[in-house]
Amino acid sequence: MDLFIYDNSPLAQEIILKDSDIWTVNYTHDRLNPGVSKAYNEGAKFALTLKKKWILILDQDTRFPLTLFNEFSNAICLYPNSKLFAPILKSRDIIVSPTIYRFNRGFSPKSIVPGIHDLRKFSPINSGMFINLNLFFNADGYDENIKLDFSDFVFIRRLCKIISEFVVLNVTCSHDLSSSDLQPLASAEFRYKSYCEGAKLSARNLKERIILLVVCLIRGARLGLRYKSFTFLTLFGKCYLRDLV
Repeated sequence: MDLFIYDNSPLAQEIILKDSDIWTVNYTHDRLNPGVSKAYNEGAKFALTLKKKWILILDQDTRFPLTLFNEFSNAICLYPNSKLFAPILKSRDIIVSPTIYRFNRGFSPKSIVPGIHDLRKFSPINSGMFINLNLFFNADGYDENIKLDFSDFVFIRRLCKIISEFVVLNVTCSHDLSSSDLQPLASAEFRYKSYCEGAKLSARNLKERIILLVVCLIRGARLGLRYKSFTFLTLFGKCYLRDLV
């Protein structure tokens, strides 16, 4: 199997994998840290040179069961016309993928049944998506202007122009949400800034922009109370209010 690693660390790493005879490791270091959208696109381009048919997107904050590849293989046989598959991701027993996407936000469903689902009603997040490579490029891949937050929603929006359904696997994975834990202040500020920028760039019209502006303001206020800091509202102002001046 071919494993493509896109490393955004300040310094290049020496990659050592146990049982490395299973993997052909392809390593790319980019200290500029251009975001996950760039990483996914580069991985897809590399897969194309290897004449691959499918790509599996993996993030470092998801733990997958050993049965995952068997499930993908079985799902392709059961749903030969489907080109997008996704496992169920949970964080502390809460479903974080697929989410119900409403009002430009993702809401956790109480439950979800494995099988075919409407891509306009449910949206898988990046981690764990198993995508037909031709579909990936027909949708023009990820928007590299959106570096992190909202990158998956914008990508799914592109896919919805081509397909209307996807398959949820009978597989549950553990996923860590950075927003659920108390991070160092600097890390929380960086993530909130990314969230605001992603929200702003993902809006397609004035209505969506207003909705996301309110969402970001509420999120910034909550983080400000959590960390007892006005920095988040300052970051919000720099992202949104500067355009109103």
